[in-house]
Amino acid sequence: MGSEVDKFLSIYKNKTFDEVPFCEGDIVVAGYLSYCNFFDHPKFHKFDLENNAIPFDSFHTKADAQILSSKNLNPKEIKKFLNQLFLSKRYRHFKVGYMQNAFGNKEGATQFFALTILAKKYNIIIFRGTDPTITGWKEDLDLTFKKNIPSHGLAKKYVYKIASISDKPLIIVGHSKGGHLAYYAFLASSNAIKSKIYRVYNLDGPGFNDDRFRPEDYKDKLIKIVPSSSIFGLLLEYTTNYEIIKSSKKNVDAHDLLTWEFSKSSRYKDLKRMPNLSKYSLALKIAIFEWYNKYSKSDFKNLTEFIYQVAISNKQVTVLNLKLDVIKKRKIYLDKIAKYNKVKKDKLKLMSRDFVKIYFSILFHIKDYDIETLRLKGLN
Repeated sequence: MGSEVDKFLSIYKNKTFDEVPFCEGDIVVAGYLSYCNFFDHPKFHKFDLENNAIPFDSFHTKADAQILSSKNLNPKEIKKFLNQLFLSKRYRHFKVGYMQNAFGNKEGATQFFALTILAKKYNIIIFRGTDPTITGWKEDLDLTFKKNIPSHGLAKKYVYKIASISDKPLIIVGHSKGGHLAYYAFLASSNAIKSKIYRVYNLDGPGFNDDRFRPEDYKDKLIKIVPSSSIFGLLLEYTTNYEIIKSSKKNVDAHDLLTWEFSKSSRYKDLKRMPNLSKYSLALKIAIFEWYNKYSKSDFKNLTEFIYQVAISNKQVTVLNLKLDVIKKRKIYLDKIAKYNKVKKDKLKLMSRDFVKIYFSILFHIKDYDIETLRLKGLN
C-alpha cells in the first residue's frame, strides 16, 4: 500500500506549477527529500554541489535511488518515494544544490544538513531533521537547556547565503529539528532577510526553551503543522500557533511525513485538518509544560549528559545499532548506569518518575482542564 505522498505524486506528477500552484503536497515532498543521502552520490563531488546546483532530473535512475536512500532509517520507503518522484514532470525543471553538511562534537553536538531547490518563482531552502546518529539526538536533547545549539548559527548563515544568490522570494521548509531550524533562521534574521522570505513551514518540529521570539507576530509567514497525536512537535511548544492534521499512525509513528494524510476535498493537494489534538497528545503537552517548569536547565543538562554517556558507553554511533547493542550487551550499559554519580543519578530517577506521574495524572483527569485554564497557559 502506497503512502499519501505517492497519491499526491500520482495525481499531479504531470501538472506544472502554472497549472497547480505550489501546495502542501509539495511541502511534504520537499521535507522528505532532505533525508536523501546526496553526499555519497558521485555527482555531489563531480558538480561541486556545495556551491552549485544541477537539474533534479540528473537523478533519475534506480541506481540513483539506491544511493540516495542509503543510511536512511527507512531506506525501502524513501526508495519507493524517489522512484515515484523521478517519474514526475512536475519537478523536472527544478535545480537542486547548495548542499551543506556539518557533523561532529568539537563545539557541541552538531548534526546539520541543508539543501536548496531553485524553482521558477521561488528558491526553496530545506533543513533536514534528526538523522539516526546518536550525535543528532544529542543535539536535539541539548535544546532543553541551551539557548543556542550549533545548528542554529549554521541555519541562519545558510539562509543569508541563499538570499544572496538571487532576488527570488524564499520558502523555508524543515521537518522535525529541521522545522525548528527553519523557524529559528527566520526569527533570528534581520528585517531585510525576513522581507525576502515568503513563507516558513515547520513540520512537527519542537519549539524554543525561552520566550525571546514572538512567532505570533509573523502568522502570515510562519506555518507550523503537527499531527493530532504529535509528540515531537509539542516539545517546548507553549503556543497554539499550529495547524493540526491527520496521520494514519499514532504517537511516535505519526511523526513520519509519509503517514500524513491529504484531504479528499482538496483533491489530495493539501493536508487533512483535524479539530483538536488527541487527548494523549494534549495531556503530553500539558505534562511537558508542568514538568519542564518544575526543574532547572542544569537538571535537564545533567539528564541529557547522562543519557548521552550511557548511549556511547560501547561506542555505538547510531540509534539502531545502540538498540541492538543494548539487547546483546546489556551488562555494559547497566555497569555504566551503576557507576554514574549517585546524587545525580537519584535526581534523574526522580525527574523521570515525576514526569510519568504528572503525565498520567493529567491524562486521567484531562476533562478537569477547562478551556480557559488551558488558554491562559497557551496550551489549547
